[in-house]
Amino acid sequence: MYLFRSFRKPKLEHHYKIIDETIELRKLMGWTGHGGITNGMLNPSGMVSHYRRFDSLSEIDNHLSSAQSNPKVGEKITQMNKMCDRYANMIFEVIRPVDGISDLSEYKFMVQWWFKVKPGHLGNVVDILSDFQVEIGGVKPFIQMPLSTPDLGDITMGTPIKSLSVIRSFSESRKATSSMIDSLKEHIIGTKRMLSGHRTD
Repeated sequence: MYLFRSFRKPKLEHHYKIIDETIELRKLMGWTGHGGITNGMLNPSGMVSHYRRFDSLSEIDNHLSSAQSNPKVGEKITQMNKMCDRYANMIFEVIRPVDGISDLSEYKFMVQWWFKVKPGHLGNVVDILSDFQVEIGGVKPFIQMPLSTPDLGDITMGTPIKSLSVIRSFSESRKATSSMIDSLKEHIIGTKRMLSGHRTD
């Protein structure tokens, strides 16, 4: 399974406009009801992203060819990008899908951890994260690996959440993840946590 995800950093005055335009773009691309939209009003990046799951890379290839042949899609993307400082598309391989969600529309936020991995240690990190069994709000986090490495990190783990109340306090998180963190220490350079708003269309 793979995830195609587009990231935009809107100019501050266009943040909510970009969210509205993203919904319209997804309609043009046939993505409505397949995936979701995140916004960065709760984190320093300020990114707006949207994503869709695909079963294979060839399916993504075919979909992109179809979208690129629609001039309205290109026009919408150009229009949106003029309101943004940054824009990037990324493909992620889904190492472990999110588990425990029946209706994605109920989830208002997204929590993600990005791990910057030491050279040659990616397999170790994947194994450690895969063995991590702690749930967040009753949901087992996904594990995804970008096919091209962004500044944020080489692998990401996260989950949509229904409420901010399920986020553990520092002391609770320390107890729940201490063994995982100890195992990761020798394999990673650093980690970042990102909290975003989340919605479906």
